[in-house]
Amino acid sequence: MEIKSSLDLIQSYYRFLYLGLFLEDIIKENDLSEFAKDLKIQTGKNTSFTLKEQTIKKLLKEIYQNQEKQNIFGYFTQISMFRGITATVKELLETNNEFKKFLQENLKGQYFHFEQTVSFIRNILSHNTHFNMYLKQQDYKSQKIYLLERGKHQIHLNFNYHKLFPKYRTGSKSYGYSIKINFKKLNPGDNFFDIVSIHQLFLLSESCYNMIEIYKSSSKAG
Repeated sequence: MEIKSSLDLIQSYYRFLYLGLFLEDIIKENDLSEFAKDLKIQTGKNTSFTLKEQTIKKLLKEIYQNQEKQNIFGYFTQISMFRGITATVKELLETNNEFKKFLQENLKGQYFHFEQTVSFIRNILSHNTHFNMYLKQQDYKSQKIYLLERGKHQIHLNFNYHKLFPKYRTGSKSYGYSIKINFKKLNPGDNFFDIVSIHQLFLLSESCYNMIEIYKSSSKAG
């Protein structure tokens, strides 16, 4: 995949996160089940698949009637988008030296922690099918060995926009986020969200989107 396509894909994931969660909020606040209908999806020149009105109506009604509960639509929107963003960023860093160099030059000492954080999140989200994300040893074992061989057991991504991108930051000098992962303390069965919270995933995703905007504006990509 060429770099422009990868950059656009990452930003599209982030925009869909916005749209998906906005639609979830609309569904929770409004009973849209009355608008349900059979939805014919064209799957080929002479083929189609129909999404049944009854199922659509039931799902919409369940979300509306249980507004305070987590629902599959919102949950899968978040997890799918976080997974897509981190997976594509990881692939881009492995295959495109220009973008990797751009991040290395700007993130400086934080680049290693950013790259390792993205890798950890991508591995957990890509290999987990449970509604609650529980760690499996095979998801972090090789990364743990890699870090320990280099005398490191902890990664600490401390992302501050003003410090890392001062030319592009006009708002609060303290805005950013921190993600700390101690690999010596990781155990199979640990809840992923106790290690990296949903809030941190949103902030990480936002920073990926923003760094691509900066990269594009630097005339290194169109």
